Amino acid sequence: MTRAAVPANRQIRLLLVLAALLNCTWILAIWLDPQVLHHDRTFLSDLAANTRPTGYLFRLADAMVGVSVLLAGILLITIIRTSQTAGNYLKSMAAVDGDQAQAAYENWLAQPQAQKHCQDVELGAYLKGAKLAAGGLIAFGVGTIGAAFWPLSCTVALDQGCRRADLDLSLPFTDFMHAGTSAIAQIGMFVALAGLLLGFKELGRFQQVVTVLTLLGIIWASITSVFPQVPMGYSQIVGALMWSLLLVVYPYPLLTKARAHHGRPQGEAGSQGLVEDLESQRPQGEAQNG
Repeated sequence: MTRAAVPANRQIRLLLVLAALLNCTWILAIWLDPQVLHHDRTFLSDLAANTRPTGYLFRLADAMVGVSVLLAGILLITIIRTSQTAGNYLKSMAAVDGDQAQAAYENWLAQPQAQKHCQDVELGAYLKGAKLAAGGLIAFGVGTIGAAFWPLSCTVALDQGCRRADLDLSLPFTDFMHAGTSAIAQIGMFVALAGLLLGFKELGRFQQVVTVLTLLGIIWASITSVFPQVPMGYSQIVGALMWSLLLVVYPYPLLTKARAHHGRPQGEAGSQGLVEDLESQRPQGEAQNG
């Protein structure tokens, strides 16, 4: 693995763990704002409303969660694109040069230096799932940053004037922006989970359990937010806890696979080095014809 790849892996892990911890900032509301936390019809985002005395703290935490997850998603996309570049080259090489190129590739792959960084170039459905999952992280990050930038103006469940304005659709424009960006964040969560489900067989047993439980928790929270007769406060707490746990275990299955593609033997950089390694292994006649 290159020196550049090691920091990238560590940065992704640190960013997602940081996001998971900050995503649990709502726990402070037990002491700072219990009125919101223990109400049956409040959202966790109500803690960050402009009218709440400690709303600034939860807005700051939400913004930091969004930035951390967004950066992690971008770094993941970078690693995955490196893997895909190498894999696409191998596929096109085999398609053009036929059996001799395939034999050359197999000979190259048998070398120890190749096995260090290209053990599973053909990722198949897992690579697609990893791309989808990283895209979901980016969408969640963007939506969370937007929701923190446009917080709720008031708390509908606790403020009668706010409730009337909500029914009359006379709330400030920022409330509608908050609803839209929150929806983007929630869609990002579902997309990220869909990506993990697409590569479900490649996940460890614990990651599989956390992925399924997180999906169920978020679905439950979504249902309770739609139907007013169902208490939603605690369902949101469960969903937030499961999402935080998923962020902690999230990078490991992706990076375990991506790491094999991102490494470079003998100081060469990027997937171009992989192409050069493969070219050197091709039969002389085929190399001249190419």
